[in-house]
Amino acid sequence: MTQATGSSFFTQAMALATANTTSTALPELIAFMGSRLGQTRANQLLAKVGHLLTLEQQYTLQETYLYGSSRLGVKNQNTTLSTRVASVQNGSLTPIGNAILNTDSVFSGTAAVYGLPKAPSAKIFNRTWGLKQYELSNHLGNVQVTISDKKIGVLSSNQVDFVAYEPEVKSATDYYAYGMEMPGKTYKSEEYKYGFGGKEAISSFYNNRNVYDFEARFFDSRIARTFSLDPHFKSYPFISGYSFLGNNSILIVDVDGRDNFIYLVFLPSSNSKLTTTQKNAIVAKINKSYRDLGLETRVKIVNPNSFDVTKLDPTDAVAVIGARKEVVNYIRKKVDKEFADNTLNTWEGGAENPERSENNGGKTSDNVIAVDVSEVEQASSNFGLSDEKSAIEKTVALCVIHGGGHNAGMIHAYEEGNRKDTKTNTSPIMRKAKDMFKILSNNESATPTFASIMHNDHEKNNDFVKYMQQRFGVNKAKAKQ
Repeated sequence: MTQATGSSFFTQAMALATANTTSTALPELIAFMGSRLGQTRANQLLAKVGHLLTLEQQYTLQETYLYGSSRLGVKNQNTTLSTRVASVQNGSLTPIGNAILNTDSVFSGTAAVYGLPKAPSAKIFNRTWGLKQYELSNHLGNVQVTISDKKIGVLSSNQVDFVAYEPEVKSATDYYAYGMEMPGKTYKSEEYKYGFGGKEAISSFYNNRNVYDFEARFFDSRIARTFSLDPHFKSYPFISGYSFLGNNSILIVDVDGRDNFIYLVFLPSSNSKLTTTQKNAIVAKINKSYRDLGLETRVKIVNPNSFDVTKLDPTDAVAVIGARKEVVNYIRKKVDKEFADNTLNTWEGGAENPERSENNGGKTSDNVIAVDVSEVEQASSNFGLSDEKSAIEKTVALCVIHGGGHNAGMIHAYEEGNRKDTKTNTSPIMRKAKDMFKILSNNESATPTFASIMHNDHEKNNDFVKYMQQRFGVNKAKAKQ
């Protein structure tokens, strides 16, 4: 290998040594000397002068998030957590002593270089007002105003006493329908990185705040289009694969670019009482069934008073469970008046027909499942479940899973539809109630159980899995209510 001349070596070595003392400068110097002098000579030289070269690394906490049931805001820390110092010994970086820990005056103490903080040596707490930034959002989750935790006193006429306090406004933003900031209607919006839909603005794009990170895809609010193609675009041929919120930003909220949740609303009723234990068991049985079928769809219980239909993604749904009359009234008032008036008005409910769901070919607007549990014990007998343990819970779970299949566009198994968008199928899950527990295939017993149809062995539920994935997606479910 050709050796460098003395002058060129010295020039390059000094340039590396004096460039800075970051985590890369010293390792580069060590490697350079080893390659040019040979490792033995380099180690000899470093043994004599290496102690003069030191490396300082700082670990800084820039911000922490403030959470309740959802994100409330951000605390801007900019705090040096620890400083690590090392020198060159025997040709490699070696830590010197302890790292010095500084956690914003919460406590004082020291920590080993690669260890955890020791117990505080003194309980000292100092609070600096104005570091916390709370967000005020509208019903769509758009962050419109942020205020700090510092209050500003308003003096009385005598200029001595405070008569009131006002918040310190850190930023304010108004948006067009798809999230673009309105010129002239913003105040220091760059002070807070979250905005439209509560998502983070990617300021590095186009040097502005109109591009947002929706986790699954980046979204440009100026043209109401995403940067990448929707992975489920084949399921929605009637809209562009780059569209956002189904081109309806007033009705629909997309929390993370993902999908896949069915929310369960249990209504209180004198003739349809389900205990908390039963409700939790229903959730567990539905989620286990979806897992066994290889689906990522999941369910979650939500409070009927706080449930907000506007927060549904295009590939979410809601199942309203209770006595038929209360279910219809709730759907009419809080979910989908058209479905309640045009379809549920002829729904008898009861043990013979405990479920009715939206089905217009699996469109994103098909997102309501109605379940009548006023005669759930008789319904479990009709389903052939009365002899099984937890028969009531299994009956309700089956209604929700079956109803989700209707939301995905499927009609009852082995039936022929009268529309082009009807999805025929042979899935046992989609059989009518009276046919549900007949012999399902030659490989099964004459008395199938709930568990025996909630899987895809022998590929008997292929149609159900395919259409559910098309309607509800294949991403891991993430709840937002």
